[in-house]
Amino acid sequence: MLASRVRQSIQGAGPTSFMLTDDAATTQSRTIVTAYGSGPTRPGVFTIVDVTASQWAVVEGYATAGSTDSFTVTRTIRNSQGNANNLTWSTTNTKTIFVGECADLLALLCQCPTTGGTGAAYTVTYAPTPLALVSNAVIRLIPHITSVGAAPTLAVNGLPAWPIVRANGQALTGGDLSAGGVVELVCDVTNSRFRLLSSPATSRAAAWVHFDGNGSIFAAAGVASVTRTGVGSYTVNFAATMPNAVYPVAGATANNGVDGANAILLIGTRSTGSVSVSTVRRSDGVLTDAASTSIAIFGA
Repeated sequence: MLASRVRQSIQGAGPTSFMLTDDAATTQSRTIVTAYGSGPTRPGVFTIVDVTASQWAVVEGYATAGSTDSFTVTRTIRNSQGNANNLTWSTTNTKTIFVGECADLLALLCQCPTTGGTGAAYTVTYAPTPLALVSNAVIRLIPHITSVGAAPTLAVNGLPAWPIVRANGQALTGGDLSAGGVVELVCDVTNSRFRLLSSPATSRAAAWVHFDGNGSIFAAAGVASVTRTGVGSYTVNFAATMPNAVYPVAGATANNGVDGANAILLIGTRSTGSVSVSTVRRSDGVLTDAASTSIAIFGA
């Protein structure tokens, strides 16, 4: 285990700055700097223990190389007082720091529960309950419903809800989180959000609808309503805004009830909130109400 190969004595009261010394323990083979590298771009999760004071803390932090290596605590995840506060330590007691997986990380990494929640506000529960989310920790879950809008959120064990975005930070589109599928998210603690690691299918429709000549919806996802603005003319209103107005639209119509031929579907004006479509008779191009129309919108 890495914890048995990277272990050092740590000096100072903290609560965030310490000095590191080589540990005489026979289990040590490498220092933190040797194992992780130096500086804030090489962070890790560590456990600090003061046996004499019965004090311990699981922390995020990093070591910095120097004539005497130093260690900086960037965040306390859990401590012996049962909270996530930075501790003040004894300057005389011997303290040890080592690489240590904590219950919070195991709870997140080793489970894949099904979410709950309402609408785009997902919730999920892990056991044991994490006190905080750890930077760059990967969590897995199974959505109980497919996401509809561009801004779903996730609350872990009652912690504050964070938005879910794509790995590049851009907003999701409807359907990016698929019901019953396995989703992997990385905790972006700095920006209080989750980044989606499992790539959404780019061919999945962000919204779709099947409606009749009056604009009445037979079935839909990601569409709030269809407004009939005139004979053969409709506005499809999205449940959530699209990231831009250059998205692809595809569709088809059934017969128009006049000459028995399928109507032709024409795509009109696109906006982030809606798209206008019209249906015309194939024989003469006159606007007509088709028996049914199906539209699929793909997020750009």
